[in-house]
Amino acid sequence: MLHDEFYQLTNIQVEDDVYNQFIDPMYMSTGMDKEPFCKDLKKHGLQASTVAIELTATCCEQHRTINKLEAERKELVLLLLKSAGQEDNELSRKAIKMVGHKEVIRLKMLNGWGMNDSDKAFLMDLLS
Repeated sequence: MLHDEFYQLTNIQVEDDVYNQFIDPMYMSTGMDKEPFCKDLKKHGLQASTVAIELTATCCEQHRTINKLEAERKELVLLLLKSAGQEDNELSRKAIKMVGHKEVIRLKMLNGWGMNDSDKAFLMDLLS
């Protein structure tokens, strides 16, 4: 939902930073469609939603942590693959276990690295 849509549905005017830091993350952390979300927020009011705002801030922090951990995991997988070279060894098997064989092949292709027999067999299975 865009900031303008939020205003149209609620008739509540908020600054961009309030929308971006609180309302949008709050909306994105629910499974609700925008109309029921806005109706509920309008009914209870933004100022009365201190608990919701605190929970949203916590969710946002958790999302940042998850994104950081995912980036670190990808970096670790790249290091494993670089160390493994084109060999089908313990390092390449650990990388596959961490992110899946499909992702390992994608990373190898993006980095211009060769594929081992296990990778080729995986691709042949996908193509048949």
